[in-house]
Amino acid sequence: MAVHANAKGIKSLIEAIDSNAWIPIDYTDNGEAQVAQTTYKPRRLIIRRTRLIGDQAELFPNWRHFGFVTDLTGCAVEIDQFAPEPSTG
Repeated sequence: MAVHANAKGIKSLIEAIDSNAWIPIDYTDNGEAQVAQTTYKPRRLIIRRTRLIGDQAELFPNWRHFGFVTDLTGCAVEIDQFAPEPSTG
């Protein structure tokens, strides 16, 4: 289930994630991305944060956060990368 990262409760959980908990992941040449996790109610909250780097960083200099709640097992990076195969109906 996707969550709104700026929602009051979710935002405070994201802000409480230790800076050392963020794991760098592959992203575009003009940006960087990291993944971390925390707990939201009884479930895992996986957060991906992204930002532009280089000349484009002036457009969006701060981290943008995207999150979802899951009961999947595995490391946060694997879960962030998980995408089910599309149904061929």
